[in-house]
Parts: sequence; structure tokens; C-alpha cells
Amino acid sequence: MPSPLLLDACIAINLAATGRSRDIEEVLELKYLMVVPAAKECGSIELAGDLPIVRRAHGGGGQALVAEVLWLIEAEYDMYVELAADVDDGEAATAATAHHRSISAATDDRKARRVMKSLGLAEPVGTPELLRDFEAAAGLPPEETGAMLRDVRDRARYVARRNDPLHDWWEDRLQR
Repeated sequence: MPSPLLLDACIAINLAATGRSRDIEEVLELKYLMVVPAAKECGSIELAGDLPIVRRAHGGGGQALVAEVLWLIEAEYDMYVELAADVDDGEAATAATAHHRSISAATDDRKARRVMKSLGLAEPVGTPELLRDFEAAAGLPPEETGAMLRDVRDRARYVARRNDPLHDWWEDRLQR
């Protein structure tokens, strides 16, 4: 799993819904980053010392997701404005930042994934991939993963799409 990982709002919300975002970050040896427009879509930006962070708390037992916040730099801004004509602000800013800073990105949004591919970026990481890799690296039993996926489904209203390569894995775990 690439680190650091630039999260779009949809991924941040899904990770927070698991109730285990910090565990996922630690086990997969990730550093969560978010760009300001994406961070604003899912929480408040606060200062932790001199470090700007976003916190996204989920009701019903979800865990706060903490990510370092990045501001757009001048070189990214023009691309951000151009991309915002096709995708929402958070996705446009995430794509522009990933492109200019050569940072791996994470999004589940199909249109944002196509935009990132058109920019020559590596395939973005998705929620199913993150959670499957977490299951493997942490040695979780499928039943525990299933509970986590149900939390994502119920709290964040996300399920793997039928055409996702990990759809069968996702559905299998949901049934446990």
C-alpha cells in the first residue's frame, strides 16, 4: 500500500465508519493526507500544534479519522479549477495535488478515478482494496471484517460496486 495516501472525502468517510481508521493506518503503515477542499467535505479543520488536521467523527460508534491537511499550491490551482468543471471540488483538488506532488490517491468515485487515469496517475486505491489489505495484514477473521464492512454500509452508505474486482470478496465478508 502506498504511503502517504491522499484521501478523497468518500474514502475518509468510509474509513471513519469502520471504527478502525487508526488501526488501518498503523497496520498498513500509511500516513493519511487530505487537501483542503476534500477535508472540508467531511469535517472541520483544526490545528494540532502547528499541524492542520481534519477530524471526521461518525455517529453510532464510528471513530474520528485524523488526516494531515494540505493546502493547494500555486502550481496545482490551475489544474484544480480546470478539473472542477468535471468533478466536485474535493475530487478535483485531490487529483491536482496527487498529480503535482506525485502522491498516491484514494477515491471510490468512478468519474474521479477516470480523471486521475487521464492525468497519468497510478490507479487510485479504493475502499475495498484498503479493507481487504487491512484484513490480510492484521490477520482478521472474515467475521470481524464482515462486521467492519457492515459498519461502512450502514454508517457511510457505501458498498462495493458490482464491477469492482473485489465485489465478490466484499459480498462474502458481508454474509459472515
